[in-house]
Amino acid sequence: MIPRLTISPLQWMRSPYGVLDGALASGYTTFTTRLPVMGSCLVTGDPVLIGEISRNPDLIGGRGTEALRPVVGEHSLIALEGERHRVHRSVLLPHFFSGNAETIDRVNRKWADALIPQIGMHEVFNAGEFLSRITLHAIIELIFGDLPEQRHNEAFQLIEAWKSSFSQAAVLFLKILHVDLGRISPWGRFLINRSQVHDFIRRQLREVRRAPDGSVFSRIAHAMPEHGAPLSDDEIVSETVTFLLFGHDTTAASLAWALTHLLADGSASERARAEVSTAGESAPPEALPFLRSAIEESMRLCPVVVHLTRHAVAATQVGSHAVLRDTRVLPCMYLAHRNPQVFDRPNAFVADRFLANSSRYRHAYFPFGLGDRVCAGMPMALRQMVLLLACLLRHGRFELVEPAKIRPVRKLVIIVPSGGPMLRRVDR
Repeated sequence: MIPRLTISPLQWMRSPYGVLDGALASGYTTFTTRLPVMGSCLVTGDPVLIGEISRNPDLIGGRGTEALRPVVGEHSLIALEGERHRVHRSVLLPHFFSGNAETIDRVNRKWADALIPQIGMHEVFNAGEFLSRITLHAIIELIFGDLPEQRHNEAFQLIEAWKSSFSQAAVLFLKILHVDLGRISPWGRFLINRSQVHDFIRRQLREVRRAPDGSVFSRIAHAMPEHGAPLSDDEIVSETVTFLLFGHDTTAASLAWALTHLLADGSASERARAEVSTAGESAPPEALPFLRSAIEESMRLCPVVVHLTRHAVAATQVGSHAVLRDTRVLPCMYLAHRNPQVFDRPNAFVADRFLANSSRYRHAYFPFGLGDRVCAGMPMALRQMVLLLACLLRHGRFELVEPAKIRPVRKLVIIVPSGGPMLRRVDR
């Protein structure tokens, strides 16, 4: 019998990690509950059930993303289903999932080497915000190519302004706040800033349609799928917004957690620093296996996205549990990643855990999603995280400021370490 838990909506919104820690402490990796916006849900971190969910054609993605639709639109991979989802993936994956590794590495090193040296000795700074600046600069260049400096900075500033208008999750989740009073209301600011980002993308789109420039954006604009219609302007805008926003913020948040865990573990930190030093300045991510393992272990402990959402389009079954039509099933990263039946010392940071073959964690470890809805930018994000963390370790030494006070906090739909975390540079 699957237990049913009563969860406070406010507690879930504020601290999903805390709620799920309570379930694990009670021995529950699977339970039913009601959650804000989603209603009745089956939540599970059982790899057997997660495998079933990933194979069940009656449990589909896309429809569990209503709160994000105002951000990414109706034509994003996050929202799409069925044939149109397949067409979009066929157009986008060659550029992001299996993109040009040399370009990804070059662009990320460029921005890391430009911004990291600006951190002064003994300076205290918000690591999450700093990393977000690097990853946003990088994703703008990876998508649009090497724009003129003024145009690149315009894109950066427009996206930053838009992000600031929905930094509180309530602006998206609570429809009562969707009142457009222009710039005097949060929703009005959100709509104005969104329009300005869309206008920038459409302006770029008109230019590359007239004169293709070889950028990823240009190639997507001219792509002719083998099956299905080419992407419309609205579809390209929606997908570009998705990659600009979620292609950098989730990466920065995952890196922030990796720094939090690595800097709190002196031996792991020194081992990573030694690996980076031995590999050399131009080493590709493949030459830094321990650093990658530490990042993957950090994503196990603190996945920035807590769960996936699958919508039942018909009555179905998950294990012994009957799932009614139009209810939700949540494969939960946090529960799965800390499942004591799968992971030894599930609550400990074991930096070298993923040096061994991680295929044994199938359906128990999925920070980038599952099946045909796995994040299109996964390989790019992993390369980026290894490279940027290596650049930080190479450029100087950093320490956590008040590590005992760091806790998980919600930032819109992702979970980040409080304060960023705050770091101090202590040695060049």
